[in-house]
Amino acid sequence: GNAYQWLQAALAKLCQPFEGKQSILVSLGAACIFLFVILMPRLLFSGQSFMHLVPSFGSQQAWYILVVAAIMKLVFLQVCLQTGWIGGDIFPVVFSAILIGFAVAQFFPTIDSLFVVAIFATSLTTQILGTILVPGIFVGLFFPI
Repeated sequence: GNAYQWLQAALAKLCQPFEGKQSILVSLGAACIFLFVILMPRLLFSGQSFMHLVPSFGSQQAWYILVVAAIMKLVFLQVCLQTGWIGGDIFPVVFSAILIGFAVAQFFPTIDSLFVVAIFATSLTTQILGTILVPGIFVGLFFPI
C-alpha cells in the first residue's frame, strides 16, 4: 500500500513539468501504452478479461513472475492515470492484489490457496484503495463462499 502511494507520488512529480501541456502527456502515455502492448499484452486491460485464467495462471507460475506482473500492472495503471488516460483503478488494483495473493499462497502449501489469496487480496486492496467496502464486494464476487 505504501509502495503504491509512493509510486503514485513519484509519477505525479515526474509528470508535473508537463502539467499544462496535455498533448505531451497524452503522447507520453500513448508511448508507454505501446510499450506495454508489445512487452506485456496480457496486462493491457483492467484485468477482467484475464480474471478467469488467474487461478490456473497463478498456480503454474513462479511467485516472482506473479509479483512482477502485479507490480507492472500497478505501474501501468499509474502511468495511464498520470498521463491523462482516464480509467478506474478498482479492477487493476484487485487484479494485482489477487496475483500477489497467489504468489504469497505458494509459500503456504498446506493452507488452501484460495483462502490465502482472498485474505491477502482483500487486505492489500483495502490498503491501496483506503476503503473496505469496495474491496470486500469485489473479492467476495471473485471468491464466493
